This record gives sequence, structure tokens and C-alpha cells, in this order.
Amino acid sequence: MRDYSLPCRTARLKGIHTPRFFVFFSGWLHARKGFIKVDEWGCMQSGFIKRKQEDFEYYSAKLMEQMEEALSPSRVELKRLLMDYTALNQKGAPSKSAPNKAAKSIREIRAAESGKQEDKLRESRRRELFGEIVRVQKGLETKEVIMEEELLAAAARLRALLSCYCHGALYNWGRREWDARAVPEVSIDNRAYQLYRNWHKEDDDYVKEVIRYAGKAK
Repeated sequence: MRDYSLPCRTARLKGIHTPRFFVFFSGWLHARKGFIKVDEWGCMQSGFIKRKQEDFEYYSAKLMEQMEEALSPSRVELKRLLMDYTALNQKGAPSKSAPNKAAKSIREIRAAESGKQEDKLRESRRRELFGEIVRVQKGLETKEVIMEEELLAAAARLRALLSCYCHGALYNWGRREWDARAVPEVSIDNRAYQLYRNWHKEDDDYVKEVIRYAGKAK
């Protein structure tokens, strides 16, 4: 289920709801005035198209900014859990040795039993921390999927708008057949998205490594 309480839902792509008649007419008019150029791959370029691409870049940056703010508490919690989990592991693995039945004193027997109890408590805490790490990480991944869906949906709407614009230009040029190459690509893998991914790549890779290692150790 989508989490519509996410702050990133407040980001909006400018001009995406412009009536298609006006978009089509803009393409027709710009082609008539010579404002539209076609590159060597058959893709249209114009001031209108460039502004829409810049609007999408701004929208992506705003979405990343708001997503960063929304996920900041979860990332802080995840780092704290990882620190506790790493510190606990550095204390050593649970003891596998059997009780020393030949101990020469009651003090040694009690020390052995106390060590076993500490091992049990440490293992219990380790499992608890691991469960929390998995829970927080899954929550982060779920919200990032929502973010990507928002970007993909916005990119699809923008491409539909640009298709209408290019259709108007083709109509002015007397080309009734549709040419998909005329419409510029709209990709979510832009600078803002790459910066967001690269910024958290090291932490994400470390969490995945912890989860993978803990899963093998079970």
C-alpha cells in the first residue's frame, strides 16, 4: 500500500496538466516559426522541450530533497543499530564449550555458568538487533520504491506531453505518420537521482553485507 503521508508527495511537476490542445498547438506554432530543430537521430529540440526537461530535473531534485528529509530519522536509527550490532559482535561469538565438570573449585564452576549466561544474553541481543536492522532497512527500501514510482509516473506524463507537442510539429510539416524518434527521452536516472543513490551507496552496501553475513551465520 502506498504511504501517502510521505512528504515527497508534495513535489509537483510544473505544467504537466496543461490542456493537450494548447500543447499540440504550441508544437504546431513553434514548427511554423522555425523554433524546432531536429538532430541527426531524428529527435526534436526546442526551447519548449528544454524548459520541460529542466522542470523535470528540478522536480527530481525537489523529490530527492524531500525524500532525504523524510527518511533521515530512519537512517539515523539504522546507523545506531549497526553501531550497537558491530560493537556486540566485537565482544566475541558465544562460547561453544561444555561446562567444565572437572572444575577444581566452586568459583570456577560459577564462572563457567556465568559465561554461558552472558553468551545467551549476548546472542539474544544480537538477534534482536538484527531483526531491527532488517525492519528499518525494509522500511527504507519500501519508501524508496514509492519514490521511484513517483519519478517514473512523472516521466511518463511528461513524455506524453512532449509527444503531443511533437505531434503538433509533425502535423505542421505535413507528416501525418507518427515518428517515435521525434520525442526526447525522459529518464529518471538524472543527476539528482544519481546523487541520491551515490550518497547512500556505501551505507546501503554495508547493511546488505551485514544482513547477508548474518543470514549465512544462522
